[in-house]
Amino acid sequence: MMTHALESPSQKTPPPLWYEATVSMTLSQGSYVLDNGFTAQQAVSCLVCPQEGDKVLWMASKDGRRYITHLLWRPQSAPAVLAIPGSSGIKLATSHLALHASKQLTISSMGDAELSAPTGNLKLAARNLTITVLDSLLQLAKHIVGRCDNWLTEAKGLSRLHGQDTQVTADKDVRVDGERISMG
Repeated sequence: MMTHALESPSQKTPPPLWYEATVSMTLSQGSYVLDNGFTAQQAVSCLVCPQEGDKVLWMASKDGRRYITHLLWRPQSAPAVLAIPGSSGIKLATSHLALHASKQLTISSMGDAELSAPTGNLKLAARNLTITVLDSLLQLAKHIVGRCDNWLTEAKGLSRLHGQDTQVTADKDVRVDGERISMG
């Protein structure tokens, strides 16, 4: 005869216990000491990293572990750090995504970074644009159109312009200056 360890409606598991506390100290990323002396881990579902002084909601699981599940209140204005404990990365998948910063937006990577719009347009608009490249800058395009008031280019080594047809025009003066000028 087989016996089944099924719970009957009268054998309900007690619900988890929830408590409110204040974060006293950060032990390591994702591990915190609460004002009641307990240590608690940041739950995977709690995306905002707790900081000292934050009022949090935490729960004790059946196995005795304690997890911070929600941040209830932060006493001072501070940047919110989003992180998923134990995760190797974050991927957002949606049809529309907007990032907005009223003062400054910084996106950085110590390794590779990629920004692409393979079937659409990529637009950059700024008062000033600075591009710094330590090694090589490669541009590939079917057409390049530039409009500016002044265009200054300086090369320490070779500067070369080549095309099947090349045209240089000026409304006033064309000046070619060099130790040696070769034509033809």
